[in-house]
Amino acid sequence: MGRIPGWAGALVTALAVLASTVLFDHLETERFLSELRVQVLDRVSTKRATLEASLNARLHLVRGLAAFTQTGDEISESRFTNFARNLVTGRTDVRGLVLAPGCVIRYVYPRESNASAIGTDLMSIPRFAPIIRQTIESNKMTVAGPAELVQGGSGLLGRIPVFHDENGVRTLWGLAIIVLDVPSLLAEAGLTDDSLVEYAIRGRDGLGAMGEEFFGPAKLFASQPVLMDVTLPNGSWQIAAVPVGGWPTASPRRPTLFAIGCALALLSALAVHGLLSQAARLRRAIADSRAGEARLRGAVDALAQSNAELERFAYVASHDLQEPLRTITSFAQLLERRSSARLQSEDLDYLRFIVSGAKRMHALVNDLLAYSRVTNKGSPFVPVDTAALVERVVQNLHESIVSAGAQLNIGALPAVQGDEMQLTQLFQNVIGNAVKFHRPGQQPHVSIQATAMADGMRFSISDDGIGIPAEYREHIFTIFKRLHPGETYPGTGIGLAICKRIVDRHGGRIWVEESPEGGSIFFFTLPSTISDEPLA
Repeated sequence: MGRIPGWAGALVTALAVLASTVLFDHLETERFLSELRVQVLDRVSTKRATLEASLNARLHLVRGLAAFTQTGDEISESRFTNFARNLVTGRTDVRGLVLAPGCVIRYVYPRESNASAIGTDLMSIPRFAPIIRQTIESNKMTVAGPAELVQGGSGLLGRIPVFHDENGVRTLWGLAIIVLDVPSLLAEAGLTDDSLVEYAIRGRDGLGAMGEEFFGPAKLFASQPVLMDVTLPNGSWQIAAVPVGGWPTASPRRPTLFAIGCALALLSALAVHGLLSQAARLRRAIADSRAGEARLRGAVDALAQSNAELERFAYVASHDLQEPLRTITSFAQLLERRSSARLQSEDLDYLRFIVSGAKRMHALVNDLLAYSRVTNKGSPFVPVDTAALVERVVQNLHESIVSAGAQLNIGALPAVQGDEMQLTQLFQNVIGNAVKFHRPGQQPHVSIQATAMADGMRFSISDDGIGIPAEYREHIFTIFKRLHPGETYPGTGIGLAICKRIVDRHGGRIWVEESPEGGSIFFFTLPSTISDEPLA
C-alpha cells in the first residue's frame, strides 16, 4: 500500500468532515420543516374549528326563523321585525334575515339596508335558481356564496325550505334565509390577523377544492400549503395555510452547524497533515542512520508500527463516510490525544464541545430511529407480566437509582397483552424520568401502581420531584419538546414522545398530573385484551 502524502490525507479528512456537515444540515433542515409543518397544522386546526363553530351557530338561527312561520299566526311586518330583532340581538355578523313566501322576498330585517330586495322573485335570478331548486328538492339547508346580493354588497347565504301542512297535504310555503357577513366570520376565527401564518380559502358555494378562491392570496394553494376542509351543510370550503413569508429553505441552525463543521474540517486536516508529515520525516531519518543495527532495528519497528497506525487512520478518514457521526467523533478524539500538548486549553475546550455535540447528535439519531420503529418495527402482541417486566427495568436502572438514593414502592402489577420490548421501553422511560428529575438534595420516592378499569388497566408512576407546570403538561409528549436545558438534565426531548407512540399503538392513552407530593404522576392505560392487529 503506497504511502499517503500529507496534503492528500488532509484533503480526504477535510472532505469527510464537510460531507458529514452537509448530511447533518440536511437532517436538521428536514426536522425543522417537519416541526414547523406540525405547528402550522395545529394552528389551522384551531382556526378551522372556530370557524365551523361560528358558522353553525349563525346558520342555526335560520331554523328559528322557519319555525316562526309555522306558529299559525298571521305574519305581519311588525311581528316579523320584532322576532328578527330579538333573534340577532348582539350579533354584528348577521347582515339580514329574510322570509320569501313562494320564493318571493316579502320580509327583510334590517329593513333599511335591505329594502331594495323586497319583491324580488328569487327563482327569476339565474345564479340563484339552481341552488334554490336543490334546497327545495333536498328539504335541507344549503349554503351559497359568498355571493353578490340583490340589495348590494356580498354575503354568505344560508337557505332552508319551509313546508306547511294544509289539510294533511304538505306544501311548500317558501324560504327562510340568513345573510352572513363573511369578513366578520373570518375575523372572529382569527384568520385575518395572524402574524405567523397566512391563510387563503376556496370553495365558493361549498365546492371545496373545485371552488373559486374568495379569501387571501390564491398563490398559497400552489405553495405546498397545509390544507384543511371546513364542513358546510351542503359541501365544504378548503383552507390553505403557509407561514408568513413562505416555507424556509433551511434550519436557522445552519450557520452555526456550518461554522462548527468548517472549524472541525480545518483542525482535522491540519492534524492529519502534521501526522503524515511527521511519518515522512521519521522514514528519512531511519534511512540516514544505519550506523547501529540494534538501535536501527528498534527505530524501524517503531516506524513500522507508526506507519501502520497512520495508514489505518488514513483508511478510516477516506472510507468511513457511511458513518459520519462516528467519523467526526473519532477524528476529534484522536486529535485531542495526539495534539493536546500543542493546543491551547481553549482549543481543547472547543474540541471537546465538538465531540460532545457529535455524541448528542448520535443519541438524537438513535432516539429518532427508536421513535420511528415503534410502528414500523413493532412485534406481535403477547401476554406480558408487567410485574416481572418492572423488575427487569429496575435492574436496568440500578446505577441511576442507587446514585440518586431513590426509594421505589411497587404495588401489585397485572399481566396485559402487548409488545414486551416496547412496554419495557415505556416503563423504563417513565421510571427513569421520575428518578432523574428529583429535587436537589432530596431523596426521591417513586410509586408504581396499577388499577383495574372497565376497559383495561390504568398504570400510575408518581414521584416527589420537581414537577411539571400545568401549562406544559399537554406539550411534553410532543417530539423535541424539552422543559429543561440539556446541561441541567441530559436528554434528547424524544423519550416521552416515544412513550406516547407506544401507548397509542396499544390502544391506550397517556397523561400527566400533579402528584400529592408536588411532583408528577404519569398515568397510562393499557387494554386488558387487544386485537391481533396493533394500532398504527
